[in-house]
Amino acid sequence: MKYYCSLFFLLNFIQIAVYAQDCSGSLGENIFPDGTFGSGTSNILRNDPGIAPGYRYVTTPPPNDGMYTITNNTTSWGSFASDHFIKIRDNSSDPFGYMMVVNASYEPSLFYERTVDICGGTDYQFSADVISLNNPNNGQQYIKPNITFLINDEAVFSSGDIPVDGKWHTYEFSFTSEVTASELKLALRNNAPGGFGNDLALDNIAFRPCGPTIELPDTIIPFCNNQPLNIQSSLGEGFDSPFFQWQVSETGGRNWITIPEATDPELFVNRPIEGNQYRLLVANTAENITKASCRIVSDFSTLAYRPNLNLIEAQICEGDTYQLNGEAYSQEGTYEQLLTAANGCDSLIRINLSYGDPKELAIAGDSIVCDISPAVLDAGAYAAYRWSNGARSRTITVGRAGNYSVTVTNDLGCSGTDAFRVRNSELSAELQASPPDCILGTEWEIDVLNIQNGFPPYQFSINGGAFQDLSSFVDLDAGQFEVIVRDQTGCEYEESILLEGRPRLHISLDAPPEVLLGDTVNIRQSINRPMVSYQWSSEEAFSCTDCSMPVFRPLNSGTYALEVMDEEGCTARDSFFIQVTKNRQFYAPNVFSPNGDGINDYFMPMFGNDVARVENFQVFSRWGSLLFEQPESLPNSNDLRWNGRVNGEILPEEVYVWTANIVFIDGESVRVSGDVMLLR
Repeated sequence: MKYYCSLFFLLNFIQIAVYAQDCSGSLGENIFPDGTFGSGTSNILRNDPGIAPGYRYVTTPPPNDGMYTITNNTTSWGSFASDHFIKIRDNSSDPFGYMMVVNASYEPSLFYERTVDICGGTDYQFSADVISLNNPNNGQQYIKPNITFLINDEAVFSSGDIPVDGKWHTYEFSFTSEVTASELKLALRNNAPGGFGNDLALDNIAFRPCGPTIELPDTIIPFCNNQPLNIQSSLGEGFDSPFFQWQVSETGGRNWITIPEATDPELFVNRPIEGNQYRLLVANTAENITKASCRIVSDFSTLAYRPNLNLIEAQICEGDTYQLNGEAYSQEGTYEQLLTAANGCDSLIRINLSYGDPKELAIAGDSIVCDISPAVLDAGAYAAYRWSNGARSRTITVGRAGNYSVTVTNDLGCSGTDAFRVRNSELSAELQASPPDCILGTEWEIDVLNIQNGFPPYQFSINGGAFQDLSSFVDLDAGQFEVIVRDQTGCEYEESILLEGRPRLHISLDAPPEVLLGDTVNIRQSINRPMVSYQWSSEEAFSCTDCSMPVFRPLNSGTYALEVMDEEGCTARDSFFIQVTKNRQFYAPNVFSPNGDGINDYFMPMFGNDVARVENFQVFSRWGSLLFEQPESLPNSNDLRWNGRVNGEILPEEVYVWTANIVFIDGESVRVSGDVMLLR
């Protein structure tokens, strides 16, 4: 899997300006020295390349923390590596290609550093392949590698945590060098701590100039003998005043030779040679076109001698001949003629010759006719038709059984004949009705049986409804029904059947959509015959669950249902939804006058129908002394009345505090309190 990473910030340095976009045009050659670390048959490179400042080079793998090595595979690295390292070779098609293996130091530090020559004012793209060497399949929690890329000692890009997944990951970023730049230093810094994990391999480091897209005509350019050739190129936007240079390779791309004075977008090749390859170099200045580190390169095009090909597709009727340049052809096949022109450009004529007789002629259509579905026969697309019934059209419609044939003629004048047999439909079936059985929970059922003289699969319809694949119709009321059977030819059989009996049991419930908690609800019922049993759905909401008209006082919003059964065991069910609003109704006066005048002589809170009981009703003086207490009482009971006295004496005129715990009928408990003024 390949990951393309982008920068999320813009950094400007003395030598470079880094930006986030990847190069979308053409690239130059890789100018980075030893970015692939070379190749060799020895498992370990014996000489220290000196590319990891602060790290020690080892030739006896695996390297320990703070060490590195150059290797072409990790397969034979002993027991520790076998347990904790994956077995890989470098990330290329070269079986002996080298890669750099690093065991990170305990502290973040540089583990790679090289200097490369560059050109000023030039776009570059950097890329590198990195893989965590730790084995993702042995259940260990390894430290993940984490790399920062530095250019001229400034951090420009971070890989983030590199997954321990046994896969190579490619990291890329692009930048533009400053006009005065001539070289830059690339360094890679390990950010994660050393220890258990943080082992990685590095390969395919690449710096490539980047620029507009160069396009050549094709990868293969055909030419004629002794005929000069023009190779056209096109260049996308990006260079204000581009400079061009063509190169040729006579060695299959191993070596490239600069063509003198070939500095235009178009190349004139006076004497094309089979196999020669051409490519175009482009740079943004005359000086840069001479430097590999400053220019971009097109893909290459290869010259190939190709005679002009003329392809002829021809058809003849069987027994006729095809004439071309004095040659006569009478059999199907592919034939070639090579003609040489005076200018040396050969022409290859290839003839694909086939018979044009209507071999695929086959009459299509219905092989069965019936009263509602005549047969339609189709001979296909041809120039002319002659049917056995005298018709001259492509299709005919026939309403009777018999043998029909057609002779067709195509545009070449070739003819063919086909025949087709049509038969009468005698589709029939039987209907069987099963009466209701409420004990088993069924109503009337009609089954279609003994279908004969048709062509399956069959479909079935009742009373003009949609056709279905099932041959049974269930859960039916009494009444008259029309059943239709249709076979695959479209022919139908229709029969009527009467189901006699009383209508099915039906129940309908109606209740108001909303009620206050504590209120009772009147449920209106509609049942079309007498019942022997009732079953309501909720014990807490109904005064009885097996009676016909219970008292209904719902505690919570929800759906409530009734199921009934008649004397024959038939059942019906209906339900309704009701919203229970819980306003928590209670009221306490804030003043009373216990003077014996019969008006407002008692302090007593009042409660709604949604209250089940009142607990711990207490009255206190403002100094916290308990004056009155009722541990538990029904709502609105005289037990909750306080006469403003203690030990028979009326208390002074002032404010008193009360508190109570209210338990509602839905089980919720609320602690309430307040104050009341005693007047004398």
